[in-house]
Amino acid sequence: MLRDERITEAEATETASRYRSCMADAGFVFDYVNPDGSTQMQTGNMSDAEQQRFHEQDIVCSKQSGQYFITHLYNALVQDPDGELRNRTAEEIRRDLAECLKRKGTVGPEFTADDVPIVDADGEEYVRFGQQFTDPGGRYYSGRNAESWIQCNDDPRK
Repeated sequence: MLRDERITEAEATETASRYRSCMADAGFVFDYVNPDGSTQMQTGNMSDAEQQRFHEQDIVCSKQSGQYFITHLYNALVQDPDGELRNRTAEEIRRDLAECLKRKGTVGPEFTADDVPIVDADGEEYVRFGQQFTDPGGRYYSGRNAESWIQCNDDPRK
């Protein structure tokens, strides 16, 4: 998949299927999981404990399936076929993300690229940083901020 520097829709679909199966094995059944990462699941009224278990399982399944990174890379390739976004330096990526988050009102004006960690070899630090936006109880969490985090990671120009 990554050896050829391409991710096909079939490969992204396979990754989404692995993620969906992993979540189903834990009792979280999605109506669908698309190659672009969009999902639908009937949640009913999940308790706080069940929401926490869902988020923990989401992290596990995202890592095991490759969904977290493959989906972002697939979206980047689809949305940026000329490589404008992919060919940025680590500093440019951090700067663009910080500017996008500020533009969307997700963070305050004091937030800078220095607040964004560099993606380490396994992505752990970056995943933990992102959870501040996506997980209930996170420093920057809200439904809108979680969506802004995803959008800014996918394409900070929007």
